[in-house]
Amino acid sequence: MQLKIALDWIPNTIHAGFYIAKHKQWYNNSGIEVIFDSPETDNYAQTPVEKLLQGQVAFAIAPSEYVIQNHLRGNGELVAVATLFQESVTAWATLKKGRVIPNPVYAALKIPYEEVVIDHFRRFQPRFKHLKTIAPPKLQTWELLKAGTADWCWIYLPWEGLEAAHLNLPINSIKLTDAGIPYGHSPLLLTTHKLLKLHHTVFDSFLRFTAAGYFHAADYPKESALILEHYIAGNPQFIYKSLIDVSQAALQVDGSWGIMSKQRWTEYADWLLKQKAIPELPPLDRLYSNTLLVENSFLG
Repeated sequence: MQLKIALDWIPNTIHAGFYIAKHKQWYNNSGIEVIFDSPETDNYAQTPVEKLLQGQVAFAIAPSEYVIQNHLRGNGELVAVATLFQESVTAWATLKKGRVIPNPVYAALKIPYEEVVIDHFRRFQPRFKHLKTIAPPKLQTWELLKAGTADWCWIYLPWEGLEAAHLNLPINSIKLTDAGIPYGHSPLLLTTHKLLKLHHTVFDSFLRFTAAGYFHAADYPKESALILEHYIAGNPQFIYKSLIDVSQAALQVDGSWGIMSKQRWTEYADWLLKQKAIPELPPLDRLYSNTLLVENSFLG
């Protein structure tokens, strides 16, 4: 069976488990052909979630905001089946300029509820008070920051954050959790309730080998980094260091991968409700499912 995955960003170490499992033929040996749909092919003309809901792909990688929004809008089809990270690795970042920027510019990703996060940061510190928002193409936000056209953007620390260190670009970063935002799991592997029910057995195998890919990255980082060089653009040393950071954030203390916390879903949804970003709490038990993960235990 062919399974197409809409990636959330250009291929990088965050997607390591998928690429390792594909490279080692684990998917193919189970009768699964995995195809990656990178947003750079259409410059995000459609979001991964839109592609999933339109039946173009079997899975999409996206943050929890999309699932919450989907259920509150009455569709209720999206369901998260795994989280790629256990730790919070999301941050706002800016280049260190050694001076106060009077009217900083934020390059927005245009994701659901982003405006409420921006408003929170405006209240969080005086330097964000006069923050101006621009909405460039999604894949350009980090590039605009590096070029100095934008002052702030949203990044993943194991990728853009590490790239800054690799390029000797001094940055300041603030994790959303450190700013008082109980941010949800991100990114997530999403499908639909219909597809999950229809292809439960195939999805079970797919998740098992994907988890094995992340375990392999943690256990054999040097070999895994060499594998990723076939799929990811970047300096080999940078890829290796980034993979180390990804592996540390991807696995729980007990060595398991992918398991989502109801408490984390609840705290983020409660925060959005308190900020009046959503009119009511979504049906939390419909937003995610650990079923495939629990069935397999997925311990490293």
